[in-house]
Amino acid sequence: MKKKHKKFSKQHPRQGTVNTLVRHLKAELNKQEPVTDMKAKTSGKERPAVGTETRLLIDMLEDNYDFRFNTITGCTELRSKNTDAPGWQQLDERMLNSLTMEARLQGVNVWTNETRRYLLSMSIADYNPIEHYLSEVRGKWDGQDHIGRLTASVSTTNTQWTQWMRRWLMAMVAQWMGLNRAYGNAVAPLLVAPQGYHKSTFCRRLLPPELQWGYADCLVVSEKRQMLQAMSQLLLINLDEFNQISRKTQEGFVKNIMQVPVVKARRPYGRRIEDLPRLASFIATSNMTDLLTDPSGSRRFFVVEVNKPVDVSFAIDHTQLYAQIVHLLDTGERYWFDDDESQLIMHHNRQYQQLSPAELYFHELFMPADSEADGQWLTASAIYTELRRRSSSIIPPNGLLAFGRALSQTEKLRRKRAHQGTVYLVKRR
Repeated sequence: MKKKHKKFSKQHPRQGTVNTLVRHLKAELNKQEPVTDMKAKTSGKERPAVGTETRLLIDMLEDNYDFRFNTITGCTELRSKNTDAPGWQQLDERMLNSLTMEARLQGVNVWTNETRRYLLSMSIADYNPIEHYLSEVRGKWDGQDHIGRLTASVSTTNTQWTQWMRRWLMAMVAQWMGLNRAYGNAVAPLLVAPQGYHKSTFCRRLLPPELQWGYADCLVVSEKRQMLQAMSQLLLINLDEFNQISRKTQEGFVKNIMQVPVVKARRPYGRRIEDLPRLASFIATSNMTDLLTDPSGSRRFFVVEVNKPVDVSFAIDHTQLYAQIVHLLDTGERYWFDDDESQLIMHHNRQYQQLSPAELYFHELFMPADSEADGQWLTASAIYTELRRRSSSIIPPNGLLAFGRALSQTEKLRRKRAHQGTVYLVKRR
């Protein structure tokens, strides 16, 4: 059952203004029996009762601010009760120092460590912004297809676009809700269009204003530590200019991180690396069509070639959009891509595959044979050797392994196991 967000509640009573409260407490303090130690006796000074300054600090802070602990970012947030002040802000060192100075000017004898100790303690109520937002939209769907309206703003000849995007949106929200901790959302839309077609704007508009903090499009993909931390704290990561990601990074790191359900990262103010649930899903954009480099990993993306600028003229009704998504998840609609859909995605993506020089020359010099009568069985090594003999200055000598993987993914190319390894039925053009 979905855990409901705990509403913020005041933990300590407030009476009057801060100055009045401070004077009142100090007056009460003067009536108490003083607590002394040897140093105080010799100096003639008395020490106040234990905890008095802490109580003054807490009351001063809570008279002026609301606090909550964001369980996603791992940080305390505060909001001034002054109606003209900005909304929720993340607590940082500068803010800690300012709050301590404010307390001291009010006559509370504390230091920054004491302020930090309280604001980073379990005395501050937990707040999960994702749970809060989804609980607000749950049960409010009006029955109209808001997912369909969103996908209709993208003009494409890909007939599967609407269905695939519907599935992906559900998988994204399912990731936030933690419906399946065993698998991550391992598929991402990849929008391909010329510059100025509003691809990035479309991606950014997918999140509601309340969750815009969870969007990022300027991360350095090759920096593993940054990406893993982002996946535990963000909601949607746009791999902008996807074609600029190197072949090595595509085939290795990107392919791996897209399927992990749990990431190892250190929280803010944390002292150790923890296993944190992954939150972020991926989306990507590119200006080029030949951009996928790993045939075995092309099912991680479904390419959508946009043939005119995305319509961003209308305001997305995010409440209804996410209310529909939550309703579909609550009623059990499948949010993952099954094997048939994965095969369809891989078949669709072949036209966007980036071919190596060896692959280009193979298709120029060879073609799949229909039968043994008009072809011959050759190993990948034999084919590669002939390709290098024809164009050795272009095809590197150490590319056989990658060429063999690409050959095994070639459509309509028959293969079988033989004593010399896997052989392929080909004929020369």
